[in-house]
Amino acid sequence: MSLLSRRRPSPTSPLSIDTADRMDQRRHASLKVATLAPLLALLAWAVAVAWGPSPVAAQTVGEPTELFRGRSGPYELIVAIRPDVPVVGTIHFLVSVLDADTRGAVDDARVLIVAIDEDGAPVYQSLAVDTPASPGVYEANITFSEPGRWDLRVDVENRRIGEASFNVPLEVRPPPGSEGSGGVIVFAGVIAVLVAGTVYVAYTARQSRRRAEAG
Repeated sequence: MSLLSRRRPSPTSPLSIDTADRMDQRRHASLKVATLAPLLALLAWAVAVAWGPSPVAAQTVGEPTELFRGRSGPYELIVAIRPDVPVVGTIHFLVSVLDADTRGAVDDARVLIVAIDEDGAPVYQSLAVDTPASPGVYEANITFSEPGRWDLRVDVENRRIGEASFNVPLEVRPPPGSEGSGGVIVFAGVIAVLVAGTVYVAYTARQSRRRAEAG
């Protein structure tokens, strides 16, 4: 028998065992990262859903919601708003002016919206503009800086038909997230979990790498 045949390497040499141990430690570290990563992504998604859209986005989406419908003098008035739940910020008004007798749209009127606070003082006003695409529908924006109960006085004037005023109640709510500290506490808790999970993943991966290199 030759000398070469007597020096066959052992299948369980120390080198192969060390290499296997290192690979096993790295697999365990990768498994921990792969397990925690979806959890962190899920928590981030929950934060995004709970926090909701930005106030600006919330004010500009959705169909108008009817706020008021009534008759005064020669007019019938329909007031719609966007968003459907008015909150502090810009509220979009759509005022439909109809002839009370014929129920036809009045497309040459002057429509003024005046917002009156709880003390009876006029605070905001805006002249609604007739839209060419929708005759008889007048649109205006009013930006409310304070929540509370407001009275809208809508003055309508037309040379041919006459003039009239409408009183439209409006309740403006605080912006989302400002009604209490509960949402802030939950948000802070979720952020803390996200940070702790990220630190744990980084620490575990670093320790496994060090053990693998030391071995």
